[in-house]
Amino acid sequence: MGELMRSLDWSRTAVGTPDKWPQSLRTATRILLNTRHPMYIFWGETATCLYNDAYRQSIGAERHPGSLGRPAREVWDEIWDVIGPQIDQVSTGKGATWHENQLVPITRNGVRDDVYWTYGYSPIDDESAPHGVGGVLVVCTETTAQVESAKKLAESDERLRLALSGGRGIGTWDWDVKNDRVVANEQFANLYGVDPEAARAGAPVATFFTAIHPEDLPRVQASIAQAVRTGDLFSEEYRLVQPGRKDCWVLAEGRCKLAPDGTPLRFPGASFDITERRQGEAELRETEERLRLATENAEIGFWDVDPINDVLVWPARTKQLFGISSNASVTMKDFFDGLHPDDRAATSAAYMAAADPAVRALYDVEYRTIGKDDGLIRWVAAKGRGTFDLQGRCVRVAGTAIDITARKRAQEELRELNETLEARVVDRTEQLEAAHAQLRQSQKLESMGSLTGGVAHDFNNLLTPIVGALDMLQRKQLGGEREQRLISGAAQSAERAKILVQRLLAFARRQPLQPIAVDLSQLVNNMAELVASTTGPQIKVVVEIGDDLPAAIADPNQLEMALLNLSVNARDAMPAGGTLRITVTAKTSADAERAGVKRGDYVCLSVADTGAGMDAITLSRAIEPFFSTKGVGKGTGLGLSMAHGLALQLGGALLIKSKTGLGTNVELWLPQTDRATEQAAIAHERHLTPARGTALVVDDEELVRMSTADMLSELGYEVVEAASAEEAIRAIENGLQADLVVTDHLMPGMPGTELVWALRERHPGLPVLIISGYADVDGIAAELPRLTKPFIHAELAEALAALLPPTRALPTEMKHEVSE
Repeated sequence: MGELMRSLDWSRTAVGTPDKWPQSLRTATRILLNTRHPMYIFWGETATCLYNDAYRQSIGAERHPGSLGRPAREVWDEIWDVIGPQIDQVSTGKGATWHENQLVPITRNGVRDDVYWTYGYSPIDDESAPHGVGGVLVVCTETTAQVESAKKLAESDERLRLALSGGRGIGTWDWDVKNDRVVANEQFANLYGVDPEAARAGAPVATFFTAIHPEDLPRVQASIAQAVRTGDLFSEEYRLVQPGRKDCWVLAEGRCKLAPDGTPLRFPGASFDITERRQGEAELRETEERLRLATENAEIGFWDVDPINDVLVWPARTKQLFGISSNASVTMKDFFDGLHPDDRAATSAAYMAAADPAVRALYDVEYRTIGKDDGLIRWVAAKGRGTFDLQGRCVRVAGTAIDITARKRAQEELRELNETLEARVVDRTEQLEAAHAQLRQSQKLESMGSLTGGVAHDFNNLLTPIVGALDMLQRKQLGGEREQRLISGAAQSAERAKILVQRLLAFARRQPLQPIAVDLSQLVNNMAELVASTTGPQIKVVVEIGDDLPAAIADPNQLEMALLNLSVNARDAMPAGGTLRITVTAKTSADAERAGVKRGDYVCLSVADTGAGMDAITLSRAIEPFFSTKGVGKGTGLGLSMAHGLALQLGGALLIKSKTGLGTNVELWLPQTDRATEQAAIAHERHLTPARGTALVVDDEELVRMSTADMLSELGYEVVEAASAEEAIRAIENGLQADLVVTDHLMPGMPGTELVWALRERHPGLPVLIISGYADVDGIAAELPRLTKPFIHAELAEALAALLPPTRALPTEMKHEVSE
């Protein structure tokens, strides 16, 4: 400072050149420069500043050396409200000042600091100056460290006082090991559920063990034994259990004092109630887990850089963005090496700007990475900020990173699409035309389905009396041998007509189904031999079934028929022989190569051949009913339409792929299910004992009503017929005591289901059976018993056996069991 003072041009200051200074200023300056104690001089009316080496270390680069020789008001403007009045007091002859641990906040080294000083302002006498005081001599000491230390000590003492005074704070103990007496304070006694008076008087150590959780006690006792044996620090966290209150957690610490020969003497220590800390840790773990799940589910990776210790934290999600395995350790070198060469400079510059104290920029970049292990190129969007300490050092840079590869790819595709707009318009027009054609085809099929379903329903009504009459003639063996052959032939024709109607209903999606959980692997394996024998020796049948396939929703009987029909179609497409490949795999709607498959998981049954295939026109009509390329008399043209209707009715789809000369592949997509697989019910005819009572038959078709009435009469009922639901209700209201009601579903006026509910309001226990030409799921409640037309005597008897209680219509063999 002496050299600095000598080199300064004092003539430009308020005090002038040193040779004109008064003696008192010279003396004071000499003292200031020759002491190692911080000192400062304010001289004259402008309080010109002079100071020594010891003082300059406390004021920072902002004021040294620029404040030397300048007026105090300019130098210390930010604290003038503190020191200005003090300088004025001394300069006007009102006496010296003394300030101990005075807070004087100043800016130094670029940071606003709370600085504490102990200092005194003393007058420097000068007879020529106003009030006889030429200046102010400041003798000072910075006490910031001492004040902060005293504050921390006071806070620590206060915390200790509060802890020791609280009932759940710190409990202290002193164990006389030789005499096994533990003396403890009240807090310790309360923690361990011991009477405070007994704890103050001293109790055996085992008294305090009773409160330790049984699962923790062996560990605590072993740790105490170790500390007693070695004199090492005892420190354990464990739970305390007391009746009537929740378990609490404590941290117990102490050290056993040993005699020179190793004999344990005293074991003092303390127990801290850390329940809240443990709860906080558990909550923190839960919060971190929620954050982890949130970032993982949102596919967000985070990153955290400690630039001081060169530590990089990446979770598995972030490592994945750089093609690094989840268990590999990473450094900043992995980050920089993983950047695409074209993006490395810009990304590195953005990171450095975020970590630069002078810039502190937001780190917001998009860049490409090259996977370290897999070599894949990914696009990443990253954001983050730096964290800085009071000295301005960057102590942390943290943020998030997300994979935007799909977005970038979409943007690139959009750019390419914009460049090919004209071509896309043409393609879109063609697609719309194709969609319109598909819609027209769908509407055509829907119309055909509605027509077919209605026709099939009427056929069932026509077949019901025919099938019933032929069944009665067969059962009663009427006529001679020739007549029985004719009856049998007629019955077979009626059965074929029944099957044809079932196929029509399948196409119209109105066939009665029994959908259950089916193991397609087992079903196909069981059908393989039948398919092979049906297709003949020229066809090689290959069955391929995936591993661990889930169950599918299907009607096994209808599905077996569909599989057999598809196999026969495939055989007919290969007259010279070929390969028939049946495949069962698990798929999702995303695997479908065309629209029309609802979103979900499916089991796909594929039947593929190496036959002639179909052209586009034939393929477009393949599922139309009665459409066939086999020639007259070689097929009904209902196989594919039936399979198509079955798939749609089960909630699935039928997909056909075919090209001329390459063969055909028909896929049945059936919804997956988690339900356990079931066995389809197998109907067995029951021989019933004659029933007694009155049966009310309701049907608007006279022949159907008559046929049903004859069957019920054979079963032992007295039959009353009604041609409508309204007529049936009038009969009941007029006093008819019916024991059974058999009603058609679709009738003019009131349908059968409404009749059922009307009758059950009057007679809740009345047995009712609904018969219908097809299974209208929307029209008939699932819990109502049903029988599908046409039916024979045995099928009606079977339905009644399931409907009626055993005392009214019980199979003969079951009656024997009951009587025994």
